[in-house]
Amino acid sequence: NTSGFIAVILKTDSYLQLGVDEQFDKESKMTKNKAFHGLVALALISFGFFGSLSHIFTFGLVILITFHALLDYKNFKPDFSKILLSLFLTGAFYFFFCRSIFSHNAQQVLDSLAPMLAIPILGFLIIIRKNKDFEISTTTLAKFARLSIIITFFVYLLLMYFPEIYRDAGIGNGASLELLSGNPIPFSIIVLCLSLMSLSSWRKDGKKEKFQTLVCLFFGLYLALYLANSRGTILAFVLSTPVIAWFILRSLKYLIVLVVVGIAITYLVIKLQISGLIDNDHLYRIIKGVITLTTGVAIDNSSFERIQLWNASLVVVSKNPILGYGLPERFSAILPVLGENFPYRYSHPHNDILASAISAGLFGGLLGFISIVSPLWAWILTKRNSSGGMFLGITFSVIFFTSASFNTVFFNDITSAWLAFSTFLICCIKEN
Repeated sequence: NTSGFIAVILKTDSYLQLGVDEQFDKESKMTKNKAFHGLVALALISFGFFGSLSHIFTFGLVILITFHALLDYKNFKPDFSKILLSLFLTGAFYFFFCRSIFSHNAQQVLDSLAPMLAIPILGFLIIIRKNKDFEISTTTLAKFARLSIIITFFVYLLLMYFPEIYRDAGIGNGASLELLSGNPIPFSIIVLCLSLMSLSSWRKDGKKEKFQTLVCLFFGLYLALYLANSRGTILAFVLSTPVIAWFILRSLKYLIVLVVVGIAITYLVIKLQISGLIDNDHLYRIIKGVITLTTGVAIDNSSFERIQLWNASLVVVSKNPILGYGLPERFSAILPVLGENFPYRYSHPHNDILASAISAGLFGGLLGFISIVSPLWAWILTKRNSSGGMFLGITFSVIFFTSASFNTVFFNDITSAWLAFSTFLICCIKEN
């Protein structure tokens, strides 16, 4: 009897100990998930109005996830799909480095790669993050995106009414809005993406959340498309609208009707602008750019410069299609073709695919394209049944590819960080 009583006590004690351990593990997991969500929220908020500030919170995520990976290193199991996604995201970066380091000064190579530094860092996080760990739902992601847009709009109002705080925000007098990001193009790309991110939980949202989303979508598009006034970002949004409409309406019939009506309205507005019945500066710039790009006539200087840069890039790539010229030469290599009379000097030829091909040959160009559409790979390779992940993967890839075709994603620290961060977030989205 005594031995049986002792056995019962020991068994009870083991159950109690097991319960304490489970409770501790549960609390520990909740704590790290709260820290993860908090850092994601702060990163999204800072990306909205001050892109470079987001690097601090991204670094916080690196510390958090790496720390927990080291604590649980014995249970780490390599995931082929995550390794492949990381390679797709970072392949161009490493190929640029390997191609350039043997033909250029190490400092030149590192300086050229510096804007892309977030890509290999977040690519590493993709590999070490365990499945079912550090996840985020589309509902939470959409809330954070809405909060980011609201704060960004508040910062815009603050700087508009109190311009003495910061005078280079691009507010008023026909300037393109950039707030604290230093460039209207990265600003417009990120705010457009945040606007679409607020839609990611649309299919699960109630009426209240959908109303909030529509309000934030309006504010976000007003900031990103109208005030920033970047034609590349406007084009990216136009190309994304069929996917947006399909995601919201969930009907192919309504989508076809919407596309037809949209084309008809666009045609009518353009005719009215050309005839002079409408006089809108934004439309005038867009029409000038389209005419220049389609005819080659120098009606719009900015678009004509791009045509010159792209033509020179194609000539240079055709002369050395295998090895390229090294990343530090991504612009200087085309100067002899442009000629001495070309008045501008840039850090890239306003097309990341061509810049990649100039830097590392045609294979480098292919790797550049693969990296730019990484959000799509994030949805495909994580194999998660998430309609929000699919929506973000497709629309973000359209936006990044369009921007990379007319400006740059790789060679601006904010847009390259946003490419890597959004890819990482998509692979963290919970399954439906």
